[in-house]
Amino acid sequence: MITLYILLSVLFVALLGIGYRSRHAFCDGGLVFSNNAPRAMATHRNPVTRAVDAVVATRFLLAKSGATAMSSAICGASDRPIGVYDDVAAAIGDIITLRLLGINAETLLMVPSVNVSAGDPLYTAANGKVTNISTTGAYVVGFALTDGITDGIVEVDPRPSVAAVS
Repeated sequence: MITLYILLSVLFVALLGIGYRSRHAFCDGGLVFSNNAPRAMATHRNPVTRAVDAVVATRFLLAKSGATAMSSAICGASDRPIGVYDDVAAAIGDIITLRLLGINAETLLMVPSVNVSAGDPLYTAANGKVTNISTTGAYVVGFALTDGITDGIVEVDPRPSVAAVS
């Protein structure tokens, strides 16, 4: 009878461990069940890191999705931006922090391609910069909170990138 109680206790503890691991699979390397999303598909509310497809020589440039799911590239005037580079990258493949547009509870710094004034709506421009001039194919990225000079820095109230109507 005691042997039966011991076997049932061991089985009960083992099942508790499996249940705990299935709920915490991403944290401690436990079992992964079919209803768990792969690690690359996790949700984010903070900055993310991505490999770069090209050298990033200037901080605070707009970034777009790169050649792979885990890479990024400098955004062009008609590319949909996903975030802002928080640092520079000296070589292709370097890992860099990317602050996502639309989920930040804080302002972002960006590089204007022209002089901008506080209150201006800002759009994508060439080479990862922003402009207050809406052009065909551009995306709205936010509103300037400060004045900014060409190739300087402007503080921006970011918005999820939306195609501008020109």
